[in-house]
Amino acid sequence: MNQQRPTKPAGRARSSVRGSGKSFTPQQIIVLILVGVLGSAALILAAFVLLSNRPALKSAAPVSETGPALPPTWTPQPANAAPAAGTPIPGQPLPALPASCALAGREFSQGTLIRVVDGNTVEVQVEGNTLRIGYAGIEVTPESGQVAQKANELLNGQPVILVKDISEQDSAGRLLRYVFAGGRFINFELVRQGLAVAQVNSPDQSCAVFLQQAQQQARAERLGLWNPTPAPTKTFVPFVTLDPSAQSECDCSKRYECSDFRTHDEAQTCLNACNDYSSKLDDDRDGIACENLP
Repeated sequence: MNQQRPTKPAGRARSSVRGSGKSFTPQQIIVLILVGVLGSAALILAAFVLLSNRPALKSAAPVSETGPALPPTWTPQPANAAPAAGTPIPGQPLPALPASCALAGREFSQGTLIRVVDGNTVEVQVEGNTLRIGYAGIEVTPESGQVAQKANELLNGQPVILVKDISEQDSAGRLLRYVFAGGRFINFELVRQGLAVAQVNSPDQSCAVFLQQAQQQARAERLGLWNPTPAPTKTFVPFVTLDPSAQSECDCSKRYECSDFRTHDEAQTCLNACNDYSSKLDDDRDGIACENLP
């Protein structure tokens, strides 16, 4: 009654799986899939990089200049933040001076130092013209000889960059500029060494905060004008009454002059013997008679 289905030969089943072409094992199929996925990911990543860089290239704009190109060492660096207002605390280190305090957006020119005229003035050759330059934003101390010496030390043999702030020139006809040379801000250096002071009421205020900080630091360290040399004090020599024999040599009723004596000792003897002040023998009132006599 029960009919049994005929079974297929095993050999025929194996041959149907293999087929007429080359067959792949499951491991090989997985490897092929992974290769395909990785290749697709690489193509997608490359396309993303190209598309993300294209807008930046389109948005780049040429940079315009208002003057000659700055040397590589003078490339202005933008300040991260505006300098904080307020009075600097003496003794604290000064913050780094950003070049943008003077250079950003300002008219500038480059030249060669001709000579340091004095503490207030330097002569610079710019495009064949000789310009007399004063220091913007600072006031030089009366000891202009020291300032001239320091300026010559900082400027000698260096290309000079002149930056205009607000003022064009002063009453003496000097062009007021921020002066840079050899990697140094000369106006700043003169204040920092105590050879100049920051001008509070100057219209040139781009670097005022940094100049005032330099002044506070120089004052705290007692540099230059902040450490004045005390005037030498004279030693007072009191009058001493000599013995009668010495006193008899001097006529105390006479108002002697230095020309009446050959030596300082002779004049001093009569000044002391008469015990009387004589402006003709001791004009500076230090008790020493006729200091110019031998």
